[in-house]
Amino acid sequence: MNTFSYRGYQISYSEYGNENGRRVILVPDDGQDSTSIQSAISCMTASYRTVLIDFLGCGQSDKPPGFVSDLWHDQALQLKELFYAAGYETAILIGFGEGGCRTCAEFLRECPELAELVVFSAKSFRPGSLSPEAEGKVFVIPDSMRPSGGISWNLLNLILQQILHHDMTACPWCGQPMV
Repeated sequence: MNTFSYRGYQISYSEYGNENGRRVILVPDDGQDSTSIQSAISCMTASYRTVLIDFLGCGQSDKPPGFVSDLWHDQALQLKELFYAAGYETAILIGFGEGGCRTCAEFLRECPELAELVVFSAKSFRPGSLSPEAEGKVFVIPDSMRPSGGISWNLLNLILQQILHHDMTACPWCGQPMV
Protein backbone atom coordinates (compact mmCIF):
# COMPACT_ATOMS: atom_id res chain seq x y z
CA MET A 1 0.00 0.00 0.00
CA ASN A 2 1.32 3.42 -1.01
CA THR A 3 0.42 6.78 0.50
CA PHE A 4 0.47 10.44 -0.45
CA SER A 5 -0.28 13.61 1.49
CA TYR A 6 -3.40 15.69 0.98
CA ARG A 7 -4.10 18.72 3.19
CA GLY A 8 -1.86 17.24 5.89
CA TYR A 9 -3.52 13.80 5.88
CA GLN A 10 -2.28 10.51 4.43
CA ILE A 11 -4.30 8.83 1.69
CA SER A 12 -3.64 5.18 0.82
CA TYR A 13 -3.72 3.62 -2.60
CA SER A 14 -2.59 0.34 -4.17
CA GLU A 15 -1.44 -0.57 -7.66
CA TYR A 16 -1.90 -4.00 -9.23
CA GLY A 17 -1.24 -5.74 -12.50
CA ASN A 18 0.63 -5.04 -15.68
CA GLU A 19 3.19 -2.29 -15.09
CA ASN A 20 3.17 -1.49 -18.81
CA GLY A 21 -0.62 -1.58 -19.17
CA ARG A 22 -2.93 1.39 -19.34
CA ARG A 23 -3.71 2.78 -15.91
CA VAL A 24 -7.27 2.22 -14.67
CA ILE A 25 -8.37 3.85 -11.41
CA LEU A 26 -11.38 2.25 -9.72
CA VAL A 27 -13.30 4.92 -7.81
CA PRO A 28 -15.38 3.52 -4.92
CA ASP A 29 -18.86 4.62 -3.87
CA ASP A 30 -19.44 7.00 -0.95
CA GLY A 31 -18.14 5.70 2.36
CA GLN A 32 -16.62 2.58 0.86
CA ASP A 33 -12.98 1.66 0.80
CA SER A 34 -10.98 -0.10 -1.87
CA THR A 35 -11.77 -3.55 -0.49
CA SER A 36 -15.37 -3.10 -1.67
CA ILE A 37 -14.21 -3.19 -5.30
CA GLN A 38 -11.03 -5.23 -4.96
CA SER A 39 -12.64 -8.24 -6.63
CA ALA A 40 -12.53 -6.30 -9.92
CA ILE A 41 -8.76 -6.56 -9.98
CA SER A 42 -8.47 -10.25 -10.83
CA CYS A 43 -9.96 -9.89 -14.31
CA MET A 44 -8.07 -6.68 -15.13
CA THR A 45 -4.49 -7.22 -13.97
CA ALA A 46 -3.22 -8.99 -17.09
CA SER A 47 -4.02 -6.04 -19.35
CA TYR A 48 -4.12 -2.99 -17.09
CA ARG A 49 -2.30 -1.25 -14.27
CA THR A 50 -5.20 -1.10 -11.83
CA VAL A 51 -5.24 1.46 -9.01
CA LEU A 52 -7.46 1.37 -5.91
CA ILE A 53 -7.78 4.35 -3.59
CA ASP A 54 -9.07 4.74 -0.05
CA PHE A 55 -10.43 8.29 0.15
CA LEU A 56 -10.00 10.22 3.40
CA GLY A 57 -12.08 8.67 6.16
CA CYS A 58 -12.14 5.24 4.49
CA GLY A 59 -10.03 2.10 4.66
CA GLN A 60 -6.34 2.64 5.38
CA SER A 61 -6.43 6.42 4.84
CA ASP A 62 -6.43 8.95 7.66
CA LYS A 63 -9.74 9.75 9.31
CA PRO A 64 -9.93 13.54 9.74
CA PRO A 65 -12.48 14.96 12.17
CA GLY A 66 -15.69 16.39 10.77
CA PHE A 67 -17.03 16.37 7.24
CA VAL A 68 -16.31 18.32 4.09
CA SER A 69 -19.12 20.41 2.65
CA ASP A 70 -18.76 18.99 -0.88
CA LEU A 71 -17.64 15.36 -0.61
CA TRP A 72 -17.51 14.56 -4.34
CA HIS A 73 -15.50 17.67 -5.18
CA ASP A 74 -13.08 16.97 -2.33
CA GLN A 75 -12.66 13.36 -3.47
CA ALA A 76 -11.99 14.65 -7.01
CA LEU A 77 -9.24 16.86 -5.56
CA GLN A 78 -7.85 13.81 -3.76
CA LEU A 79 -7.74 11.97 -7.09
CA LYS A 80 -6.01 14.95 -8.70
CA GLU A 81 -3.38 14.91 -5.95
CA LEU A 82 -2.92 11.16 -6.51
CA PHE A 83 -2.04 11.88 -10.14
CA TYR A 84 0.58 14.42 -9.15
CA ALA A 85 2.00 12.42 -6.24
CA ALA A 86 2.25 9.14 -8.18
CA GLY A 87 3.39 10.78 -11.42
CA TYR A 88 0.41 9.67 -13.51
CA GLU A 89 -0.02 11.53 -16.79
CA THR A 90 -3.47 10.17 -17.65
CA ALA A 91 -5.72 7.32 -16.58
CA ILE A 92 -9.05 5.67 -17.21
CA LEU A 93 -11.45 6.18 -14.30
CA ILE A 94 -14.33 3.84 -13.50
CA GLY A 95 -16.90 5.13 -11.03
CA PHE A 96 -18.72 2.64 -8.82
CA GLY A 97 -22.10 3.52 -7.38
CA GLU A 98 -23.59 6.98 -7.39
CA GLY A 99 -20.76 8.42 -5.30
CA GLY A 100 -17.96 7.02 -7.44
CA CYS A 101 -19.62 8.34 -10.58
CA ARG A 102 -20.23 11.77 -9.06
CA THR A 103 -16.60 11.93 -7.93
CA CYS A 104 -15.51 11.09 -11.50
CA ALA A 105 -17.78 13.85 -12.87
CA GLU A 106 -16.22 16.36 -10.48
CA PHE A 107 -12.78 15.14 -11.52
CA LEU A 108 -13.69 15.78 -15.17
CA ARG A 109 -14.81 19.30 -14.27
CA GLU A 110 -11.63 19.96 -12.31
CA CYS A 111 -8.99 18.45 -14.61
CA PRO A 112 -10.30 16.88 -17.85
CA GLU A 113 -6.79 16.74 -19.27
CA LEU A 114 -5.85 13.95 -16.81
CA ALA A 115 -8.70 11.62 -17.77
CA GLU A 116 -8.23 9.38 -20.78
CA LEU A 117 -11.72 7.92 -20.39
CA VAL A 118 -14.36 7.84 -17.65
CA VAL A 119 -16.90 5.02 -17.37
CA PHE A 120 -20.27 5.81 -15.75
CA SER A 121 -23.48 3.94 -15.20
CA ALA A 122 -26.37 5.46 -17.16
CA LYS A 123 -28.36 6.33 -14.04
CA SER A 124 -25.45 8.40 -12.67
CA PHE A 125 -24.61 10.47 -15.74
CA ARG A 126 -26.43 13.63 -16.76
CA PRO A 127 -25.70 14.63 -20.39
CA GLY A 128 -24.92 18.33 -20.71
CA SER A 129 -23.52 18.58 -17.19
CA LEU A 130 -19.89 18.63 -18.35
CA SER A 131 -17.88 20.64 -20.86
CA PRO A 132 -17.80 19.28 -24.43
CA GLU A 133 -14.13 18.31 -23.91
CA ALA A 134 -15.01 16.33 -20.77
CA GLU A 135 -18.14 14.72 -22.25
CA GLY A 136 -16.03 13.48 -25.14
CA LYS A 137 -14.17 11.29 -22.65
CA VAL A 138 -17.28 9.72 -21.11
CA PHE A 139 -18.51 6.20 -21.80
CA VAL A 140 -21.92 5.39 -20.34
CA ILE A 141 -22.93 1.81 -19.56
CA PRO A 142 -26.64 1.42 -20.38
CA ASP A 143 -28.80 0.30 -17.46
CA SER A 144 -29.93 -2.71 -19.52
CA MET A 145 -26.37 -4.07 -19.28
CA ARG A 146 -26.31 -3.87 -15.50
CA PRO A 147 -27.61 -6.93 -13.66
CA SER A 148 -29.54 -6.16 -10.48
CA GLY A 149 -26.39 -6.56 -8.38
CA GLY A 150 -24.40 -4.24 -10.63
CA ILE A 151 -22.24 -4.97 -13.62
CA SER A 152 -19.99 -8.04 -13.42
CA TRP A 153 -16.23 -7.48 -13.36
CA ASN A 154 -15.69 -9.78 -16.33
CA LEU A 155 -18.26 -7.91 -18.39
CA LEU A 156 -16.69 -4.58 -17.37
CA ASN A 157 -13.29 -5.88 -18.48
CA LEU A 158 -14.72 -6.96 -21.85
CA ILE A 159 -16.41 -3.59 -22.32
CA LEU A 160 -13.18 -1.79 -21.47
CA GLN A 161 -11.26 -3.87 -23.99
CA GLN A 162 -13.87 -3.14 -26.66
CA ILE A 163 -13.77 0.59 -25.95
CA LEU A 164 -10.00 0.80 -26.01
CA HIS A 165 -9.36 -1.41 -29.02
CA HIS A 166 -12.30 -0.61 -31.29
CA ASP A 167 -14.59 2.24 -32.22
CA MET A 168 -17.49 0.88 -30.21
CA THR A 169 -20.76 2.63 -30.94
CA ALA A 170 -23.05 -0.20 -29.81
CA CYS A 171 -22.92 -2.87 -27.14
CA PRO A 172 -21.42 -6.01 -28.68
CA TRP A 173 -23.86 -8.19 -26.72
CA CYS A 174 -27.24 -6.48 -26.90
CA GLY A 175 -26.74 -4.03 -29.78
CA GLN A 176 -27.94 -1.07 -27.69
CA PRO A 177 -26.31 2.24 -28.76
CA MET A 178 -23.62 3.56 -26.45
CA VAL A 179 -23.76 7.18 -25.37
